[in-house]
Amino acid sequence: MDLVFDWRSNASDHHMASVEEKICADQDSGHSLVKFCHPGLVTVTLTPCGLFQDSVVGDIRCSCGKPKGIVSGTIDGSHLVIEAV
Repeated sequence: MDLVFDWRSNASDHHMASVEEKICADQDSGHSLVKFCHPGLVTVTLTPCGLFQDSVVGDIRCSCGKPKGIVSGTIDGSHLVIEAV
């Protein structure tokens, strides 16, 4: 599965890489709860949030555009929750 990351606001390169790496690892593990209805390009939209921009929220969409997962956690990727919808 090919993932494309769309960051809606600036975050440090280090933080972006860390979050993206965790999401890719989840999808590559074979144990992810997020399943897709079509093959192709998956879009992960992420937005830094919180008073100090220390959190991140986002969604994961199938190539057909249907939302299939949500992401929330810390901007440094140390704690991410990836849930199916």
